[in-house]
Amino acid sequence: MPVRLYVLSPRAAQQIEDLLAEVAEYTGEERSLRVEQLLYTAFAAIAAQPGVGHLRPELVAEPVFFYYADPYMVLYRKDIPIQIVAIYHGARDIAALMLSNPE
Repeated sequence: MPVRLYVLSPRAAQQIEDLLAEVAEYTGEERSLRVEQLLYTAFAAIAAQPGVGHLRPELVAEPVFFYYADPYMVLYRKDIPIQIVAIYHGARDIAALMLSNPE
């Protein structure tokens, strides 16, 4: 079976950098490393099984999948390679974020 890869959009890369810095500042470097591991494990799971998660056509016109990596929501496109579009905390109002900041 071929190995499927993923890439981070510039937006997702910046979100990860900001998120990890914030977690490190408020809850410590060890927690930040655990969050980083959680996210990259989620990215690998998505790449291994494209299409995992669900579509939200009412929020995004093009096919963007939403994958829950507790407590974060990973948005990705099922391209080759998989494109990680954005990462949001699951408690955020994703609908409002998508309407105010479409990709």
